[in-house]
Amino acid sequence: MKHTVSLKSTKAFSRLYTKGTRRSGQFVTVTVAENRRRQNRLGIPCSVKLGKAHYRNRIRRRIKEAYRCEEERLRAGLDIMITPKQTAYDCDFTALRRELVWAFGKLGGVLPKPEPDKSGTRGAGADTDGNAQ
Repeated sequence: MKHTVSLKSTKAFSRLYTKGTRRSGQFVTVTVAENRRRQNRLGIPCSVKLGKAHYRNRIRRRIKEAYRCEEERLRAGLDIMITPKQTAYDCDFTALRRELVWAFGKLGGVLPKPEPDKSGTRGAGADTDGNAQ
């Protein structure tokens, strides 16, 4: 994760929990709040309710990988908390990614895809009427 650091302090988690906006899906709940930094901070709290340590670690690894795959599309300067639900353990990885993208889109964290250039030019040195020089 190039542009993201871990969110570790209890103070940061509690601030994010109280001031952040959240969207809940079938597998995870995503909470987002602005921070005053140039990079994102990610926290994944896994409760003991999810199961033993190896279950919690597997869920955490899958969420980190899904986040890493979508990291380039996120804007910078966000505190992000992704809280997994028990259904996240058995879910399909593409469904988990799709749900993260949906939640980030609803929360305004995803940058829009760049529009393709529709000016009609074909690159440097191209003539507007198609004649080569």
